[in-house]
Amino acid sequence: MKLFCTIIGADVAPFPLDMRAADDIVGDLKDAIRAKGEVECPAYKLGLFLARKDDAWMTATDTPDDSWLQTELVATKRLTKAISMDLVDDVVHVLAKLPEVAEALEALVQVRKIRMMAQMRQQVEEEARHIANIPSNRKRYWDELNKTLKPKRIRIERDVVDALPNRPTMK
Repeated sequence: MKLFCTIIGADVAPFPLDMRAADDIVGDLKDAIRAKGEVECPAYKLGLFLARKDDAWMTATDTPDDSWLQTELVATKRLTKAISMDLVDDVVHVLAKLPEVAEALEALVQVRKIRMMAQMRQQVEEEARHIANIPSNRKRYWDELNKTLKPKRIRIERDVVDALPNRPTMK
């Protein structure tokens, strides 16, 4: 049986799972959700619920929240018995609820990702500003160097001219 699942509290789009074995139980579905949904908590701590409210399946455009958590799936039950109704296409069949600690950790991971992206963006902007200033800085450095070297060049030119056998006079 092909099921579509989503995870409440995680920014995850509904994803499909193939549960083909006739003896699959709800606990196997938890393992599959943990593996495919990249959930950090142990599978046994996931709460699974039918994605049905008022006899209607949840669609991909519905917002998964706690109001959908009406029928919990027992981990020891066979999937064929736990989800005994006709499975409709184009809907979400199962909602996974992370434990409270896992939700907090998931939020922390999201905050860390946002901070890391902000730091990377700031570094890129700083490097872009640095690169943009290189030509003008380089020109300014050359101008300063030329100002410093100009008197020395004049002295060197005078010394060279003085050393010539038929020297022209410098003013």
